Amino acid sequence: MGSWNDRGWCWQFHVDADSLLEDPVATEEAFSLIELLTNISPTLNAQDTLSWWPNQDGQFSVKSFYNLMHDRDSEDVLDTQSKLAFKRIWKTSIPSRLKVFGWRVVLNRIPTKDQLAKRGVIRDGQQQLCTFCQDKVEDLEQLMFNCSISQRVWSSICGWLDIKGMGDSVGVNHLRNFTQALTGKIKKKKLYLIWLTTVWSLWMARNNFLFRDEPWVFDDLVMNIKELAWSWHTIGNRGSCCTSLYNWLYSPLDFLKSD
Repeated sequence: MGSWNDRGWCWQFHVDADSLLEDPVATEEAFSLIELLTNISPTLNAQDTLSWWPNQDGQFSVKSFYNLMHDRDSEDVLDTQSKLAFKRIWKTSIPSRLKVFGWRVVLNRIPTKDQLAKRGVIRDGQQQLCTFCQDKVEDLEQLMFNCSISQRVWSSICGWLDIKGMGDSVGVNHLRNFTQALTGKIKKKKLYLIWLTTVWSLWMARNNFLFRDEPWVFDDLVMNIKELAWSWHTIGNRGSCCTSLYNWLYSPLDFLKSD
């Protein structure tokens, strides 16, 4: 990790690129840690202590982490729409790790190939092409929303939910249009759940192909999104769900209107 020399402490970072690229949250955390530590030097002959600096007492709490995430990201994205998206994502019934991933999608902070190229992780231009279509450079918009494969996935999910008029929106605008497309007594929290499940499933399909040489099958990918959304909702409600998986698959609007 580092060592002392005549000029003081010198950090020595060894990043396993192949391992990190599979996990977008771990990748972002690794690069953020490197940036944070660059200007910090340890103290000789002092005992190490653990302290959570956002709290005055040094103790970690979920509330302080939420406030830290909100305040830090608000410095970059100040518009009301993104702040609302953050709050809705945080309240969605999915694992916390995926909430963080969804928020990073909104902020364009996942390690797509264009981001990795900027950081020198990959250099070959051919390696920067979209994993799905191999047509254009893989950035967030291309991978998640503009690629012909991802567009087919979104079209299928929207057709399943009877959502129309999504247009060419991307990022937080896509999330807003998706969650506001249906009117009436629709539980928007559940639409956030489906949107987050879709972007996560696209990311996992991409990684499974890149790192495990597992080709995606379109019908299986779409079915996995539907089943995973139902499963996460059930887990988030402590093992109970207002509808069966069969009704969820074939009558999703009933699920979206229920409590």
